[in-house]
Amino acid sequence: MSVARHHAEWLSLVEISGPFLSLPVLLRVFPQQLDALDAGVSRDTRLAFAEWEDAEGDRAVHHAWLQFVLKRILSLPDEVLFTDQAIPPGMEFTVAEHGETLRPQWVVKRAEDERAALLVVAYPVAQELDRTVNSARWQASPATRMLALLQGTGVPWVW
Repeated sequence: MSVARHHAEWLSLVEISGPFLSLPVLLRVFPQQLDALDAGVSRDTRLAFAEWEDAEGDRAVHHAWLQFVLKRILSLPDEVLFTDQAIPPGMEFTVAEHGETLRPQWVVKRAEDERAALLVVAYPVAQELDRTVNSARWQASPATRMLALLQGTGVPWVW
């Protein structure tokens, strides 16, 4: 199977919202295809996902699910992962006209130069990523909020 077809098949399995995940991005970042998960990781992923689904919005379980994805599925080492108080300065952005400060829950840094490569912001399961976050001061969608956070922190969103 060609790399493009492999990526297209993978993209058909995930919900894509906004400009952050596309076939051109995958081809640029993963020109060799994505590695297949081994049987143990695949089994653990199904179990962790079922636990996350059953938790019905429990923030601790949601945080654990994100940690599982970043560490176990993506195999990111602790040295490049930052959360909570360990998030370095400069990874927040204040939208002054709306009086709201945007912050990621996770920052993934590039190992080679310590710059942020990925910001992760979690939302409740029911929150559609292209719909307004009604509980926030700034009435914008998660996609719009992420674009503002990326631009405000200088983290590239197009590779």
